[in-house]
Amino acid sequence: DDVATANALDDYEEGTFTPGATISGASGAIAFEGTNNHLNYTKIGDMVHIQGTLQIASNSAGGGRLNITGLPFTAASLDGLGGQTIFHVQISGGTGSQASGYLASLAEGATQLQVQTYTGISTSNDSAVTMAADSFLLINGQYKAA
Repeated sequence: DDVATANALDDYEEGTFTPGATISGASGAIAFEGTNNHLNYTKIGDMVHIQGTLQIASNSAGGGRLNITGLPFTAASLDGLGGQTIFHVQISGGTGSQASGYLASLAEGATQLQVQTYTGISTSNDSAVTMAADSFLLINGQYKAA
């Protein structure tokens, strides 16, 4: 039995948050649907786990990268860029031309996911144009908070 004070759990929090959407590298906008527009998080110590689904309500972006903004905690800045991480993002449903896979990078000191199209070999910053209205973005990942 480990009863040392130094090993006690001193920070646990769970909740939901409503992220925003911005486009980098092009004009236009993506809006999330009003009901399916939040993500869930659990914070244990300095580790934050995020999961959930966002529904695309409309998309007028002619290109560029979707940024999911407003994460509940700022990502840590660690030695050797150790605070950077990757989230998994998958698309489901909708109409039109859609990429099947994305990844979302989270930079150190940031509170936004940068969603990029992933081909299995490389990434590109054209994720926004592939997200059709009424499609769902399934998001899952974790990061170390500052």
